[in-house]
Amino acid sequence: MHTLICDLTARTVDGLQLSHVPDTVIAREDLETAGACCGCMRCRTECPGRCVMPDSLQGLADVLRATDRLDIIARWTPAGASPLVKRAVDRSLPFFMAPRATERTLHLCIWLYGAPDPAERMQAARAIQALARDLALEVDGIWFPASIEDAGRTDLTRAEHQSDPASAGNVCEVTPARGSAPERIALINASPKTGPSATAHLLADFADALGAYTRLSGSPQPAINDIVCGRDGSLRASGFGQHGDAEGVLAQCDTIVIGYPLYFGSLPSHLLAWLEGAADARTFAPQANVYAICNLASYDPERALPSFAALESLCRHAGLAWCGGLTAAGGAMILPASRSPRMGTWRRKRSEAIDALIAAVRLGETVSEAAERIGRTACAADPDAILARCPLPRPVYRIAARRLWLRSPS
Repeated sequence: MHTLICDLTARTVDGLQLSHVPDTVIAREDLETAGACCGCMRCRTECPGRCVMPDSLQGLADVLRATDRLDIIARWTPAGASPLVKRAVDRSLPFFMAPRATERTLHLCIWLYGAPDPAERMQAARAIQALARDLALEVDGIWFPASIEDAGRTDLTRAEHQSDPASAGNVCEVTPARGSAPERIALINASPKTGPSATAHLLADFADALGAYTRLSGSPQPAINDIVCGRDGSLRASGFGQHGDAEGVLAQCDTIVIGYPLYFGSLPSHLLAWLEGAADARTFAPQANVYAICNLASYDPERALPSFAALESLCRHAGLAWCGGLTAAGGAMILPASRSPRMGTWRRKRSEAIDALIAAVRLGETVSEAAERIGRTACAADPDAILARCPLPRPVYRIAARRLWLRSPS
């Protein structure tokens, strides 16, 4: 079966000159009436292979199981595909969580329309290829049509044959880090869970350690503002002492730390929706420093690096200073080990990574600049990334994850 997922209306799709007519179309109307993935993992524990959310995307996994070729048409954003299409990708989790009924390969074709910059086109293409390898998908082509009318055509020039991004400049200039101690910090929790989560724990540990190091050094204590990014892409201020609307609080913060779980190698769709809207509306304080704390169930922290590239691109378009972040792998172990000693066996690597990020935040510098200043070895794959590896050997983690991760919030 041939399936098309797109952020265009069904009427617009009917007017396209598609090279191949799909059997099933999941259009904008279907995506807008569906909710973002809540990360409950009930698609694995209660009804394997099927989403429990009763909306227009509940049966997406069943559609994908019958699909041989999947076409995706999406508006390009600085972080890749549009939030609506990313919502469908996130909601396809039940398909990948359940054992495949056959060894049939799913072939993938993607059109991202409206991408203005060759460098960012190549960044998106590399991220798609990396994710496809992880998910055992066969990418037949990636195209960047200049207009919606050309979407779905396979006679266009493919991404791998387009101009070399090395000679192309960025659309927006890179905003440098502030280089001074923060006065107001926004901690944005973008976990879809409303209760305890690995994201909430890492942000809380960051705030506690930041306060302790600031008191020990006798430096002025920055104001901490806790903000939650909901599954509908809206913000709300939370915690004791919070006043005013979340956007108003955020506009006063010179430093932003975004915590999120990794969904399919990138940002969750609800976080992407908010970031895109906030960047367009200039919700942030001008030239604010932005850092990230990403947790992922995977054993390899490097898998989160494409999400940092997406955040960097979003920051560049919003006039913000991307300063780097940390990625905490082995996410199944984060909450179970949360009550163990901070510098004990189970938490030491994550705690040291958080302390390194705190050093960058307190200096108002990028992660790479702070690493050079304090003598820490920078990450070879991305100098502005801090990799916190799982404390368990890979085979042991796989066994533990089957029991713990499926029941742990994300």
